[in-house]
Amino acid sequence: MAGLGILLALAVLLASPSFGQQDRAVDSAKKASTTKKVRGRLPAHFSALVSQKQREAIYKIQAEYAVQLNKLRAQLDALAADRDREVDAVLHAEQLAEVIKKRADAKKKRAARSTARSNSKESTDR
Repeated sequence: MAGLGILLALAVLLASPSFGQQDRAVDSAKKASTTKKVRGRLPAHFSALVSQKQREAIYKIQAEYAVQLNKLRAQLDALAADRDREVDAVLHAEQLAEVIKKRADAKKKRAARSTARSNSKESTDR
């Protein structure tokens, strides 16, 4: 990612007739790529207690674990989908059709409730 920023800055430098100004752009692009801050969300009750250095260390730890957690969530989702397909396969065609219809009806009801809540919230925010 940092390499892409440097390449982009270099391309701008080569394309521009005002070379001196572009030197500063390359320097700021390099600085931005090396000083990119990791952002996150502190656990409850931490914000008033930790220093900026601790905060940054926590954000870095969270970012490192986020990759692994996202992979595991994807595996869990795939496993649940496999399970649901196998459970659906136990049903007869008529039963499965009825279940599919009931699922669609429930989804419509949830969407309607969500829309009603959003509309209600918008009217109270005004």
